[in-house]
Amino acid sequence: MLRQCLEHGYFRGQICSVCDQKGRFLMNDNELNGLGRILAGILRHFPEKFNLKMDKQGWVVISTLIDAISNRTSQYHWFRPHHLLALVETDKKGRYQIKDNLIRATYGHSLDLELDLPTDNIPDKLYYPTTKEEVELLMETGLKPSDRKKVHLSLTYEDAENAGRVRVPHPLILEIDATASINAGNLIGQAGTTVFTTDEIPSEFITLLNADNIMIQKDDGDVEGKDQDKDDADPDADTDPKKEDAVDAAQKEEEADPKTDDKDLKKEEEADPKTDDKDLKKEEEADTKTDEEVKSAAEGEKKDKA
Repeated sequence: MLRQCLEHGYFRGQICSVCDQKGRFLMNDNELNGLGRILAGILRHFPEKFNLKMDKQGWVVISTLIDAISNRTSQYHWFRPHHLLALVETDKKGRYQIKDNLIRATYGHSLDLELDLPTDNIPDKLYYPTTKEEVELLMETGLKPSDRKKVHLSLTYEDAENAGRVRVPHPLILEIDATASINAGNLIGQAGTTVFTTDEIPSEFITLLNADNIMIQKDDGDVEGKDQDKDDADPDADTDPKKEDAVDAAQKEEEADPKTDDKDLKKEEEADPKTDDKDLKKEEEADTKTDEEVKSAAEGEKKDKA
């Protein structure tokens, strides 16, 4: 759930972590996830599907983006600039960047772009998750992009492990000597809070850290993965660039009736989805009818025996 504390800004959840106040309601979890998938699809894979122009650095004009989403998807007709700003500012992974009247995704692209990401203060070591089926090949040939245009590296061992669990329960983790790779001429940019991207990592800068997990994977019977550089485990990163219908699917999500900005203040958090009173009454009537039918059938059997 996305809300706004008038004193401490936007936050995700029920209450502000600073003052414990509810603040102003902005959107529920379904709306947040649906907009996240649409935004990822547009800014990473197919801006043309929404008739949007993107420059070579991946920037799109915010006003045209909001108009495209609100006009095309009726359930998001209430979508406004402050909703987009709240979504971006509360994203812990830093998937998006806003500059003046422009917005772009910072990683996960299948488009040919020239992202001018910051390249200073890159950590000495970065990490990459893989599987037992792929590790030998990667150790020999190095890391190269597959369905995305860049290799995606993680800030910490834990970040890489979490990303790898999207594919297998016990991923193998490769340690990347980022400093040595950069000194050899391989540019690495910081794309998000915990994500770094590069064109490739030669094999001489890669070390396998948890080789013992190879045996664990064999025992668990993990499903083989095919993509070398899967994104982090988040809904936004799961948009398939080859399946533009992902956006259409997001548009068909079960949503509450569209809300206008004037009604946002009255909109309260919803409990877990429950059947309404009419449906409950119908279920009770159905149960009663079933009991009566069973009773009637039983009486019929008695009469037959008599």
